[in-house]
Amino acid sequence: MCIRDRMRLLYRYAADPRDSLDRVREAWRDGLYLCLVCDACTAVCYQNIEIGEAVAKMRVKAYEQGLVPRRLMDALEGLKDPDYGNPLWLPREERGAWIEGLSPSEKGEILIFAGCMSSYADKESVRALARILEIAGLEYKVLGVEELCCGMPLYLAGDLLGMQKLAESNVKKFKDLGVKVVVTPCPSCYRAMKDLYPRVGTDLEALGIRILHTTQFLHSLLKSGKLRIARPLDLELTYHDPCDLGRHEGIYKEPREILRMIGVKLIEMKRRGPYAMCCGAGGNLRIVDPELSMSIGVERLRDVPKGVRIVAHACPTCRIQFTEAAERAALSIENVSIQELVL
Repeated sequence: MCIRDRMRLLYRYAADPRDSLDRVREAWRDGLYLCLVCDACTAVCYQNIEIGEAVAKMRVKAYEQGLVPRRLMDALEGLKDPDYGNPLWLPREERGAWIEGLSPSEKGEILIFAGCMSSYADKESVRALARILEIAGLEYKVLGVEELCCGMPLYLAGDLLGMQKLAESNVKKFKDLGVKVVVTPCPSCYRAMKDLYPRVGTDLEALGIRILHTTQFLHSLLKSGKLRIARPLDLELTYHDPCDLGRHEGIYKEPREILRMIGVKLIEMKRRGPYAMCCGAGGNLRIVDPELSMSIGVERLRDVPKGVRIVAHACPTCRIQFTEAAERAALSIENVSIQELVL
């Protein structure tokens, strides 16, 4: 029996009051926190069983019992520490470094929510988004050092109370700023705010605040004519579907249409769309088991079509994972965000 089927079976037992065995501890021993929660298994399940949901619910039980890997607990402590506020344990005062040289405004109703990975490890992608807004003549706000984590690592760890507190804090900041649209380059932030916040009692869209991923926002600007491409890009590249953006949120069209609008030749990977392989960083696995995570990233690189040397990304974590995996595998592959290509 494979690990995903075992996790699903163990959750069924754990939820059954007639079962007296400690199924949560059994799941923890069997690799509960080694699942990517990417839903690739659900995509090919002929019965459409949501195995990722079962894993997430089992992790809630594990978290309540203190059965969380030490590496992950350490990252969550950094996220909750007010002097850091991120799972990377990087200083809060560095969170707004990406804004240097840009022109955010105190006016307007658009907020760029960078997220932890873009703020610290992939500044180029969020800077490109901000510059595009400036070119389009749109005013935008930023939170800078006041920005908090979206809470996705807490959800994936099973700490729903911690995520609830973060969601409430984020919503208060948005309301205080008069924000009507939140644009984020991070699919995990997008999914957290759009679909997971309502599960912990905070519905941003019910409060009149729209949540958009960068690709949705740029697609709208290009289609409306508010943003124009000066000249087509003469490039061949492939595109990697992030799990949170694709399988979890169903956003496949916008990234590809943007790439076609800017003139590139898109050569698809064999495993794409709902059947795309995870980059290996999902489900907190990059934190829990970096070596296993990176080995999955190297395996995903095998899907890059022969002769293609550029991979376009719609997720900062995927981009970082691909970059490190390419270095590990000694492959000459350039990883670039879609917004950088648009810019």
